Amino acid sequence: MAEFERPRPQAMSDAELARALQMFPSDASGVEAAGRLMAEQQKLRVKDSEELQAWIEHLRDRDDAQSRKILAESMASIFPPEPIEAPVITPEPPLLTSELPILTRRGKISTRLRAKHAAENLAIGLLLVAVNALVLHWLQLTGLSAVISVSLGLGVAMLIAKPLRSHALHPILRAATVFGGYGVYLFGGLILASVSLLYINAFQGKSELYDLADIGPYSAVAIALVAGSALLGQLLPPAFSGWLVGLASASSLALLASGQLVQASWLTLQQGWHWGVASTGLISLTVLIFGTKHTVLSNSSSISIWLGVSAGVTAVVLLEPTSTDLGSFLAMVALLVSAAYSGRDLAGGALGRFAGLAIVLGLLATPLLQQIDGSVVALVSCSAVLMMADQAFRRSALHIPSLDTSYGFYGSFTVSGWGALLLAAISGTPWITSLLPELYNHLEWSFLLGVSVGLVVGLLRVLVIRKQDREIRNIDSSSGNLENLLGL
Repeated sequence: MAEFERPRPQAMSDAELARALQMFPSDASGVEAAGRLMAEQQKLRVKDSEELQAWIEHLRDRDDAQSRKILAESMASIFPPEPIEAPVITPEPPLLTSELPILTRRGKISTRLRAKHAAENLAIGLLLVAVNALVLHWLQLTGLSAVISVSLGLGVAMLIAKPLRSHALHPILRAATVFGGYGVYLFGGLILASVSLLYINAFQGKSELYDLADIGPYSAVAIALVAGSALLGQLLPPAFSGWLVGLASASSLALLASGQLVQASWLTLQQGWHWGVASTGLISLTVLIFGTKHTVLSNSSSISIWLGVSAGVTAVVLLEPTSTDLGSFLAMVALLVSAAYSGRDLAGGALGRFAGLAIVLGLLATPLLQQIDGSVVALVSCSAVLMMADQAFRRSALHIPSLDTSYGFYGSFTVSGWGALLLAAISGTPWITSLLPELYNHLEWSFLLGVSVGLVVGLLRVLVIRKQDREIRNIDSSSGNLENLLGL
């Protein structure tokens, strides 16, 4: 009878799906078609699961001998018993053993990985010391003011960056939950160009090298910096990024810490120390999230970086630098090379190389610097706050296949994320900040407005995040319904 026949599955089996996926080409269209097939098969498997569950419930309601027999046979075919494994007999250890530790191949690989991660974290630490020391030199903060500025600023930056760097997923790619599966690549290029422009802006205002020679509306030194960094990022393998960044940062520190001791106040705070906190926090956050090759930061490595950078910056700012110009030049080399490799780390192949070249866009925008510098500061600060809020409010694991597609849970472009960036960019324009009280300057107001927009939109996005969490959990629970039938 038809009511005793088990529903015929409409979805492909794992073997059939694997054969079908092998038929697609390896280009972008093939990847997109394979993604659509997997999404369709996921829906069909959920439908098959629901139909099978309804059929099983119907047999249970009949509760006659034939129904119980068919149900038992069906359950045995769906969930075959696991084979009984023979007990493993472990041989007794020999009486005489060597006391020398044996380093196996797995141990060697693990040791190499730990050494590699330690070297990468050391490069990040050196870069943060050089950049923050340069910022505090520019702000002329020493003594107690310098200690509080770098400790608080870097501490806040580490707290925000730690959740975004606690897993293997690149922080920029993770931003697909905020800006969409396709929008994340546009966001990646935009944020790396903005970071490059911020670095050039700082270098322009504080170093005499910037004005040595001009080529049209551009500084020849800035062209050499950006072009050289982009070229290094394209030609040298990513494995060399840590060595390049570490060497440039260490050279910058050697120039910044080679002078005489300066008079520092350890009992009173200098005027403007709070903007030292904001400046070191923003530059550290930019470096940690957007401007360095992605590595996983553990709790111990985060604390080590925080302690090492705080102590290193404090030691450096107590010395009168021999050459701030050359020190800032080398620090810029480290920052731009690190940003270029961060783009290549975002994706493989040509897409990663194009992302690495996004720092050139920052150079191209320098003639408009006076008009857009506030918008860029607001955009970067708003982006960091939006990503932090999304990480804090999300309760379910990310759906990884949806992070770089147009048909996943996060969509192709999100109105809330891109609307927040547009609003932040507008709020950072000179026309808006000139209407505000003269408590802070243009860039300070831009930073505060960007953070405010990020906080407001981040709170409003809680409803969107909760909806996405429910949809992901519903898919997971539907896929697990068959496992729950084991208790029948």
